[in-house]
Amino acid sequence: MAEKRIFCEHCLDDVAYHIENRELTRKLKGKNYTFGLMHAQEKSATASQNVYAPFTVDELQNLNYDYFALGHIHAPQQISCDTIRYSGSLMRYSFDEVLQQKSIVDVTIVDKKVSFKLVALKTKQNLIKFSGSFDEIMNLEDNHHDFIAVELLDTMIVPNAIDYLRTKFTNVLQITYPNLISQQIKNNTKADQGFEKLSSLELFAQFYQKIKGVPIDDKSKAIITKIMKGEDDHVA
Repeated sequence: MAEKRIFCEHCLDDVAYHIENRELTRKLKGKNYTFGLMHAQEKSATASQNVYAPFTVDELQNLNYDYFALGHIHAPQQISCDTIRYSGSLMRYSFDEVLQQKSIVDVTIVDKKVSFKLVALKTKQNLIKFSGSFDEIMNLEDNHHDFIAVELLDTMIVPNAIDYLRTKFTNVLQITYPNLISQQIKNNTKADQGFEKLSSLELFAQFYQKIKGVPIDDKSKAIITKIMKGEDDHVA
């Protein structure tokens, strides 16, 4: 059996790769193993612009290296074949990565045949994202250790939400209101076609629903009706 060598691919974002005359040197496969370490991003037809250190798979394969360990993309993944892989970052660096399982790649080459396994990593502090209404989030178990992002699904901003949340989750770093954002994108204050035929109350009800995202209730409608008719100057 040929000599067995193991190469553990850790975070490669800061590892320089060998350059000769500004190009990677082509190596002929012999008794030795050749590894490429590169911080770069694959070219694609849809992302031809703003790609960091672009390359193509064919360019790497034509170099005839035994294994390419890539850095730049935080999610671990292979590129077209097992011998060209991104290790991914060792930690979650943003809440967009909360679902990513961080790992290192344990690579073994025997007789020029490559195999690998992902070794999962567990950090002391995690990034966690909670999603739900304010009341639902406040009923969750306390967490004073991990870093927390909260998606509040309420249709109105909750006053002082961050202060209340930090009584249960000390390290709340982010609060978002995805429903409010989607309403702002979908809704606008422009009246629908045919608004000229609507009564003042109907026009107000249409405006209310566009802004609030829900129909006006009967009690509020009655108050608005009184105000419009001038029946009660002290209403509301």
